[in-house]
Amino acid sequence: MDKEIQPLLVALIAIIKDNKVLLMKRNKEPYKGYWGILGEKIKWGETIDQAAERGVMEELKMKVRCANVNKVLHEFVDEGESRKHHFLFFLTKVIPESEDFELQDEGDDAKWFPLDALPENLVLSDAWMLKNLSDDNITIPIVKMREENGKLIKFDVNQKE
Repeated sequence: MDKEIQPLLVALIAIIKDNKVLLMKRNKEPYKGYWGILGEKIKWGETIDQAAERGVMEELKMKVRCANVNKVLHEFVDEGESRKHHFLFFLTKVIPESEDFELQDEGDDAKWFPLDALPENLVLSDAWMLKNLSDDNITIPIVKMREENGKLIKFDVNQKE
């Protein structure tokens, strides 16, 4: 029996300040050697905002505040006849406290780029998302239910954790 493979859930983190975006040059697959928006896997039990804030702190030692989830993108990367990658991206716009950062181990480099002068070797889907970035907010309610002895006994909905 084939092992079932699931898409990877990722918070893509557009770090925006003064019409500039902080991009990272990746040093591992996928997209090794390309500039891209910082991405962070969403861990079990974590909200999109929590994953974004954690990811920026772990990879750049930078404190940010989530502004909104701007887009959801379902991405497939094929090579030949095979599916190589499958992602569900939540583009999250964040506001940094400052422009200072300390690059950790995920990337070879990180730089601020003007939104109207992005690098040529930018991940293609990231380029599309940044060109279509807006202040729109996709509302993704956080639903929590409680189960006891096989019965659902509680239901809560919140906009933010």
